[in-house]
Amino acid sequence: MKLRDAKGKVTLRMLLTHSAGLAFSWNNPLLAELYSPSDGSKPHKNPSYEGGLDDFVVPLVNEPGEAYHYGFATDWLGQFAVRSTGKNLRVLFKEYIFEPLGISPADADLYIPPFLQSYHATVHRRDPSSPSGFKLSPFSPYTAEVMDEGKAYVAEAGLHCTLQGYARILQAAVNRDERIMSKETWEKSFKDDFAPRGLKVTVPDLGSTELDLCPVVDVFAKSNVPNATGMNWLQCKVATASTISGRPVGSFAWAGLPNVYYFADPANRVGAIIGTQLMPFFDTEVIQMRDNLETLIYDSLSSLVASEI
Repeated sequence: MKLRDAKGKVTLRMLLTHSAGLAFSWNNPLLAELYSPSDGSKPHKNPSYEGGLDDFVVPLVNEPGEAYHYGFATDWLGQFAVRSTGKNLRVLFKEYIFEPLGISPADADLYIPPFLQSYHATVHRRDPSSPSGFKLSPFSPYTAEVMDEGKAYVAEAGLHCTLQGYARILQAAVNRDERIMSKETWEKSFKDDFAPRGLKVTVPDLGSTELDLCPVVDVFAKSNVPNATGMNWLQCKVATASTISGRPVGSFAWAGLPNVYYFADPANRVGAIIGTQLMPFFDTEVIQMRDNLETLIYDSLSSLVASEI
C-alpha cells in the first residue's frame, strides 16, 4: 500500500464533525489492510487501546474536509486540549465539565478508582447457549489515575460514568447551561455544520471490517427522506428531516459501541439516554428500544401541547 501527503490541512472544525479523513481499522478496509496486509507483508503496526499516543497516529483515508468518516478525531481533539493547556484530559474534564455541573467522580471520570471497581458494569454478548442469554466479553480502553509519559486517555471511548451522571451533561446541553459554555456557543454547536459545506452523512453511515465489534450500519436514525443527517460541533448526528421515531429537525444524537444511545433536542428541551454494556454495536433489540423510547417521548409531548390548547 502506498501513502501520499494530503492536499489540505486538518482543522478543528473537521475534527469536531468527523470530516478530517480519520478512520479506525475496524471500520475502514484501507486501514484494516494496513494493519493486516493480505499480501503477507509486514503490518504497519498493530491497533490497540493501550493508551499510547502512537495509537492515534494513522494515515487519512479521505482528503481533509471532503467526507464524513468516524475515526480518531475525538482523540486528536483531546490532544489539542491537552497540548494547548498543559493539563491532562482527566483534569480538563473535571475542571470544565464535571465540577461546574456538580457531577462527582463517582458519577463520571476517565479513571475508575479501586473502591468503584465492583460497581463497574462489564461488557457482554448475546449467547443463546447461556442460561442468562449472555456471556462476558471483556473490553475496556486503557486508563490510569495519572498517565505516564507517552500515554494518553482515550478520548473517544474512555468515559466511565453512571447514566445519571451523563444525563446531567445532556441537561446542560438542552438548557444551554452557561456554567460550561455561553448560550451563543451552545447555539453554534447545535447547528448542522455539513449543509453549509455541501457535505452529508452518506450510506452506509458506518462500515465494518470486524463484525464481532460492529455491523455495517446503513442509517443511524431512519427518516422518510434519504441522507437526512448532518453533523454538529458536538460530534453528534443532526436530523435534517424528522426521524421515523419522531425526533424533529435540529435534534441530534450519538452513541457508544456497547449499545449506549442518547439524543438531545434543545428546541423542545428534552433528551434521553439508554445505556447497556452489550456488544456488538447496533443491536437490533436495543435499537428498537431506542426508537420506541423516542416515539413515546414525542407522543407524550404532542399530548401535552394538545392539552394546553
